[in-house]
Amino acid sequence: MVTANKDNEVIQMRTRWLGILLLIVVTTSGCWPHLSFVGGATYSVKLMGVVHGALEDVLPTSLVIYSGDELRRQVVPVGSDGRFSVNWTTTRRHGPWTLEFQIPQHHPIQMAVSADESLLQLDFQTYAGLLVSGTLDYQLPQASLSVAGAGEAFRTSGLVETQQWPLDERRSIVLKASSGEPLRPWEKHGTVRYYPHANLWSLSDLSENEAQEAYMALSQDPEVQWLDWNAPVFASAMRQPNDPLFQEQWHYDLIYLPHAWHITTGRPQPPVRIGILDTLADGGHPDLQANLLRVNSLTSSTQPQHHGTHVAGIIGATTNNNRGVAGTIWSADLRSYGVLNGGGTDAILAEGLALAASEGAQIMNLSLGGRSDLPASLTSIQNAHAQGVTIIAAAGNVSGSNCGLGASEPYCTLFPAAYGEVIAVGAVEVDGQGRPQVASYSLLGPDNEPVLLFAPGGTRGGPSILSTTTAGGYTEDLGTSMAAPLVSGIVGLLLSVEGGLTPTAIWERLYKTGIGLPFDHHPRRMVNAYAAVTQSYLHRAWIGFEALTGAHAGLIYWAEAGPDRTFDGSLPPGEYALTARIPVTGSSHWIFSERVSIPDTDSIAIEFRLE
Repeated sequence: MVTANKDNEVIQMRTRWLGILLLIVVTTSGCWPHLSFVGGATYSVKLMGVVHGALEDVLPTSLVIYSGDELRRQVVPVGSDGRFSVNWTTTRRHGPWTLEFQIPQHHPIQMAVSADESLLQLDFQTYAGLLVSGTLDYQLPQASLSVAGAGEAFRTSGLVETQQWPLDERRSIVLKASSGEPLRPWEKHGTVRYYPHANLWSLSDLSENEAQEAYMALSQDPEVQWLDWNAPVFASAMRQPNDPLFQEQWHYDLIYLPHAWHITTGRPQPPVRIGILDTLADGGHPDLQANLLRVNSLTSSTQPQHHGTHVAGIIGATTNNNRGVAGTIWSADLRSYGVLNGGGTDAILAEGLALAASEGAQIMNLSLGGRSDLPASLTSIQNAHAQGVTIIAAAGNVSGSNCGLGASEPYCTLFPAAYGEVIAVGAVEVDGQGRPQVASYSLLGPDNEPVLLFAPGGTRGGPSILSTTTAGGYTEDLGTSMAAPLVSGIVGLLLSVEGGLTPTAIWERLYKTGIGLPFDHHPRRMVNAYAAVTQSYLHRAWIGFEALTGAHAGLIYWAEAGPDRTFDGSLPPGEYALTARIPVTGSSHWIFSERVSIPDTDSIAIEFRLE
């Protein structure tokens, strides 16, 4: 939801979003008169400065200097250390001059400086604008590209993944021009192509030197309205296993699990070891045998039971084997510790925790709990946590108690999930439109220690969580007991690519990359498997409003997401392409694009989702 209110403000592009500090030293000296197109005396102005960027890929590659009534531009290279120096001959003794930084993957940013200023200031405009605010979150992908190149990606709804590459390998340029004439001199050097629907031109198949020369030359051409490197764009990859029941596991798409599988399906050698403290799992199940490497009963019963078998299948059912269901992690060392036989005790649970830790468990899943404190188990939990074991437990299900939203009873999270060393997991269900929301049956914790992390646990009266059961079967089940093993499996994926993460770092990663859920006063989030394994943090997102109409057409107004994922900006009325880029570990981005309309009115509510 975006809301807008009438607000007369000064708008300026934000250096804080780019993390850029620009320091300028300006000196002027008189020079002998000479004939020029505008006549009069000329002055030699020396501009020296340094550009510091918080992000490597926003460091400018070139600097264009020009003055409003002087039609001449001068392109100045910026060194790899961000420093530049140029002697500028001008009829203006004190400016102002405009400096335009060509930043890779972004539109030019214009700034103005005069000889009387020691710090370069942003060029700004004053207008009656609208204060626009919104919330940035993740959204399930809808990758559909009709034109290759960054220009089209900016205008494509949904999620795409762009691969960036080093400057010295850039060979293609994309631009928008008032005519195709600017590219004619380059036809003999490269391939020129026109995209009529996007009204874009591309110049490709250039050598490195030709590409750099063309880029700088075209940046000075008055017919060129917009210019950028023509980045390759790919549909965001997903990995689809061949398990016949995978299509019924609706909840995997909800948490971007198939996208995470494109990055990792688990580490086969040595596999991540996950202890499952529950009823005894069925080690003979055909869809568990490859990963469930040990079963150990600590109760009087040695018979496998449904609950532990179901939980084990959610974590690590054998995947891509043309059988049954897919597990969250494909390759893992699962170990079942039977601490429940219908019920259990604090002592048995404490013994199971200690045994799992002694056998090298890196993750422990506890889809169990009680309303009473568990002092013996707490000691085992604290010892395991000190050894670096990540312990994940179900928050619990509502059962005739007043533990709904806003309740303050201390038992509104079950033990052991209520302990600080444990990651408590609540459940998510979906509404009639398939949108995630906190499940009506999930415990949410007291106000002073709320449950903040959630995963799909199934929907009452709707789809539940399909997994393995005893005797080689498959069935659906519902509850926070199903949500916790999803998180355990995702943590297994995370440890398969970053083995040194501590339990605290894992909690922070899961929460900070989580998908926002509707909430009252607690910012609850659902796990996002892909964002977790790729460190796709929304607070690093780049948000821009490109004016498409009116006097401001072509200008881009930048906004940034705060810690609460909200952003704002003051915009003149008109049509805008709102684009958000979420950086991903490595060299790619998620890109969202929405077209929004800002009318000239006192108030407006604009519907769009970046979730």
